[in-house]
Amino acid sequence: PMLDRINIPGIDRADVDRAPFIRMAFITLLLVTVGLLFIVIELNTDLDHLKLKILSGPERGYFHQLGEQLATDAKKHKGKLINVATGGTHDNLQELRVADAKGGVRFALMPAGIKYPDPGRYQLVARIPKPLTFFFIGRSANGYRYLADLKNAHIGIGPRGSGNAQIANYLLGGKDLEGLNLRLSYFSLKKQVEKLRQGNIDAAVFLTSLDNPLIVEALRSGLEIISFANPEAIIKRKPAFHLEKVYTGQFDHVNLLPKHDKTVFTVESLLVTNQGAPRADIVVLLNLLNRAYPDFIDYNRSQMQSAGLPKARDLRDFLEHGGPNVLDEFAPSLVSVMPPANMFHYVLVISLLMNGLGICNRIRLWQIDKTRAALEQRIIQCFGENLSLAEIKDLSSKASKIDDGNRDQINDCLLYTSPSPRDH
Repeated sequence: PMLDRINIPGIDRADVDRAPFIRMAFITLLLVTVGLLFIVIELNTDLDHLKLKILSGPERGYFHQLGEQLATDAKKHKGKLINVATGGTHDNLQELRVADAKGGVRFALMPAGIKYPDPGRYQLVARIPKPLTFFFIGRSANGYRYLADLKNAHIGIGPRGSGNAQIANYLLGGKDLEGLNLRLSYFSLKKQVEKLRQGNIDAAVFLTSLDNPLIVEALRSGLEIISFANPEAIIKRKPAFHLEKVYTGQFDHVNLLPKHDKTVFTVESLLVTNQGAPRADIVVLLNLLNRAYPDFIDYNRSQMQSAGLPKARDLRDFLEHGGPNVLDEFAPSLVSVMPPANMFHYVLVISLLMNGLGICNRIRLWQIDKTRAALEQRIIQCFGENLSLAEIKDLSSKASKIDDGNRDQINDCLLYTSPSPRDH
């Protein structure tokens, strides 16, 4: 029929024939997208997507105990955090370097103040609101009022490669103290207490928790905490240190241990990762720390001092939002694939694309409407106003009865609507 041959500008007959298939494909894509959203969206706020390992330190050491505590906290929230015992801080750095190249454990507990061989390969995830205490213990505390009093002293600094040894070197191993001719030796913490009792060493460094029973045992055996008379001057030179006071009788009220107020140093506990750690892993650990320590956000906001490492971008975002954002909370898998900043850009691009498609569609509709109005006028000119659509379609069976004048008018209509000569 003649009307089936009409080609309206803006509409391709092939497109019309394919329309049902396109519609079906669009509906299928929409259903798949909705299904994927249901998969990645988590309606509960548990940490069941936490499945990580963390490098801590030697068993029965401070960081290993901290790692065990975090693993227990993760289990309470249906997460799984495996505490991996290591030889100490040096081993942790080695493992992080290997993980950066080959994948593997990407998080480690570290003390502040250590030297990183290549700081650009690591990033600071968070400061944990549970600092370590730096005890300087000797047989006669009154004999050491200033660092200069340690001249020619034999000092135990903890196991080789440990955070204890590295922080001891941070304080005592600088070039400014070379004139003191210090003799630094590596021993286990328990061995240091024995050597102090036996008089084999003059002093020892213990980087541990404030309430470590080993410190109480050392004090009860007659050893004393060394408290320097000018701690403020020391932390000016060593900014990783902070000051804390230990009060008379704090460890033992009956025997008054210590017997006098003491000023000791503290060092921050850090969670460190390499540059390859995924965003979702960093955020879920921040979420765990935020739940384990109620003052976590305020503590990290207040500690503006650099730890010698670049801060993870996800830490800054976490602190700015006062916790995880909605996507990190309910769609961690999606955020791991596409960070929120990139997601915003994609949404903006899609929005602009949809607006562009809307404008193109309006132009096509305008072309169709313009052609329809012009075609109506042509049809009226060809067939008059009294023929119905059915009657016009029936003219194809009576083409031989159409006179030459009307045939020319019909051809004019077809020429107007059909760009291809073979359609005429």
